[in-house]
Amino acid sequence: MNTAPAASAPAQRLLDRNFVLLFFGAMLFNMNYNGYFLLPYYLELRGTSESFYGAVAGSFGLATFLSVVLLGHLGDAGKRKWLVTAYMVPFLVGNAIAIAAYRAAPEWYFAVRILHGVTSGLGFPLVYAWAVELGPPQRRTEVLAYMGIGFVFAAYAGPFVSEMILNLQANPADPDAYLPVFISMQVIAMVALVLFLLVPHSQMAPAGAPSFVGQLRLLSRRATWLMLAITTVFGGAFGIFFAFGKNYTASLGLAYASVLFAGYGIGSVLTRATIRPLVLWLGTPTMISTALAGYALSFLLLGFSQGYILLGACGIVAGVSHGLLGPTSTARLFELQRPEEMGRSAILYHGFFGGGAGLFPYIGGVLLEVIDFHLLYLLMGGVCLLSVLLNVWVNRAGPAQIARLRAMPPTVAPGAPAGAAALPAAMRYRLPTLASAPQASTPAKPVAPARPATPAMASPAAGPQAAWRSLGISRVLLLRRRGH
Repeated sequence: MNTAPAASAPAQRLLDRNFVLLFFGAMLFNMNYNGYFLLPYYLELRGTSESFYGAVAGSFGLATFLSVVLLGHLGDAGKRKWLVTAYMVPFLVGNAIAIAAYRAAPEWYFAVRILHGVTSGLGFPLVYAWAVELGPPQRRTEVLAYMGIGFVFAAYAGPFVSEMILNLQANPADPDAYLPVFISMQVIAMVALVLFLLVPHSQMAPAGAPSFVGQLRLLSRRATWLMLAITTVFGGAFGIFFAFGKNYTASLGLAYASVLFAGYGIGSVLTRATIRPLVLWLGTPTMISTALAGYALSFLLLGFSQGYILLGACGIVAGVSHGLLGPTSTARLFELQRPEEMGRSAILYHGFFGGGAGLFPYIGGVLLEVIDFHLLYLLMGGVCLLSVLLNVWVNRAGPAQIARLRAMPPTVAPGAPAGAAALPAAMRYRLPTLASAPQASTPAKPVAPARPATPAMASPAAGPQAAWRSLGISRVLLLRRRGH
């Protein structure tokens, strides 16, 4: 009889077929979404005021935020694949309205951006949760970072493609020249939908029945809403940077806003490609504060830009800041919640990001009636600096919140098997107390009572160590950073 030991299972790869499909699907979706960053300039060509096109940009964020508040609790209520597919429908309808209304009243573009905001708030965040659930659990931050590369590349590629299509027209300053842009964005969105349909379903942690009260419970946690406040500022910085980028460069007499957007994309992609050693070196809290300060610096430089060189430099600084802040703030929010709340947490994150990306341009459009772009950018930089104080508050409130949640029993969906069998393998490492729970197929024998929370879970001082281990940071580095 062959007694050779069975070969151990190979480590799960990060860049497999499912990840590649989700990566390119999300990237194309974002190219469509970001291609509409030129919409304020289109509306300006049609003779609308700064407050009007700022309000159109703001309607996107308002729709994103309201959809999250009203429907975000359904984020874990169904299969990721079908929810993402369903939420793509209003986006496609919005694109169709943009095509049909290019010669109609400009007010139609409120409907376009509102429909885009619904999908951005409810559908796109689930793609991130979908990718995390299909990927290796120990490499969660890398999954988010690589998905973010596609997001940021699209932030440059979407406006770049739109601008190139526009400049191929006989008269790019004619509003009618935008029709091919709107059609191209619709084609890109349909390709993204096809890629999503090719990805299999993921295993989800049991979340129980969806509850609006449960969604409010997440927002009642101090560290959570502080982190979401930082996310709102993050989205606002992103929105101000891109919503007025084309208008600002045109006011300087420069033809290509793509230089600004390209610098942003290059800086962010390079940062995210090296995210793991940066996390090990700096630690997540320091990276978040550094990124917010970097955004403040980029707006300071942007306010004094006069040519392409400084515009590109501003873009690179802002892109590096985005590359640091995106995956770390997302992972930080995830680890401040329970595993079965991942879908709702992702929706909350992107909802507040989108809310900031809409609210701040709306306020900016109103302010531009009385101030210029230079002062607007300086004000935005000051807001980014003030948000560093919010991160300090998160660092103080976070460990106690993590300890409380780790000590709570997991939520089990009605009818789900008891113990660890109810939790997918990709999630078990987040709740170590389930490892000792009896399996349904275990032979009858005395069952030990549930293991009490260990000091590492119950002690607020040890809480960050348990949390940061999910990001791959060693205990030694943590103790060194804390001065022990």
